[in-house]
Amino acid sequence: MGPIHKVAAGLVATACLLAASGCGGSTSGGGVDVALLLPGTTGDGGFIDSAKAGVESAAAEAGVKAQVVEAGADPTKWQPVLDDLVAGEADLIVTGSFAMADMIQQAAEANPDKTFVIFDGSVNYDKCNCANVYSITYHSTQVGFLGGALAALMASTPGIDKVDPAGTPTIGMVGGQEIPVIAEYFQGFKFGAKTVAPDVKALTTYVGSFSDPVKGKAVAEDMISQGADVLVAAAGGTDKGVFEAAAAKKLWAIGDDKQQVVDPKVSGVDTILTAAVVDVGSSVKRAVLDWHAKKLKGGTAGVYGVEDGTVSLVESPLYTSVVPAKIQERIKELVAELKEGKYKKELTAP
Repeated sequence: MGPIHKVAAGLVATACLLAASGCGGSTSGGGVDVALLLPGTTGDGGFIDSAKAGVESAAAEAGVKAQVVEAGADPTKWQPVLDDLVAGEADLIVTGSFAMADMIQQAAEANPDKTFVIFDGSVNYDKCNCANVYSITYHSTQVGFLGGALAALMASTPGIDKVDPAGTPTIGMVGGQEIPVIAEYFQGFKFGAKTVAPDVKALTTYVGSFSDPVKGKAVAEDMISQGADVLVAAAGGTDKGVFEAAAAKKLWAIGDDKQQVVDPKVSGVDTILTAAVVDVGSSVKRAVLDWHAKKLKGGTAGVYGVEDGTVSLVESPLYTSVVPAKIQERIKELVAELKEGKYKKELTAP
């Protein structure tokens, strides 16, 4: 989950700690310098895989040894895995998601000799002595903004397939669980839509799960029954159901990770127009390299977005061939405006 949190990919035993190479780890002789605790399992094509790729790329570039541990989707399993890593050889421990923040905060205070990086979440620096923690957060509202803007532009353009061509342009965004990052996606989605098409109707609904495509499809179908012409998915594994509902009505859908646009067809129908994404891997890689160069700014939280290329709308082959040139140009203008900080006030999370 750019960073849509695909933490419902199944459980991996804590025994992975004893055989990291069998669980996606990369260690080969000698000690471990960097340990990555994944709050989920690899193979999601997004959030988890991107973080793993970022750490491994940084380790290779810096010439250090990395261990990757898949802790599974059950949060009750994460603490013992973290404890084992803290007790191990790694000097830098990397993990992600807001759900890990309290655990990292406690571990950091108890182990000032270790360095911690948490991505897609932050410790509370006002309430802890966490000078050894660097937090990576993202402008999630920007992700929603880009998805909402594109959806609204497509829904408002004559000639684009719609549920009711004569009706009010309507778009919908399906979110996973009711957590801060998805709320921020929704905030940006609505504002992005209104920015480019003031009369558009923007629907948002939480499914309650990142791994329930059946419910995702039902929620998407309900949105379509309310007139939604374009659907935006922000629900991890639940996205599949959203795409199926869109394909059945030959409507466009916008995803949330790059892997989804590799094959945009659903049931043989071109459906996934593009994806509004967060490049988790690049931000994590940067943090690991900064740590290795002794330049990591512990005790602070970095915020990444369109300004540094971390947040973007994927210009997939389908996007460039199907989206009208004037809409593509408008999206580029919006990206430039975001970089300039034009919508900073409206896109500041509450």
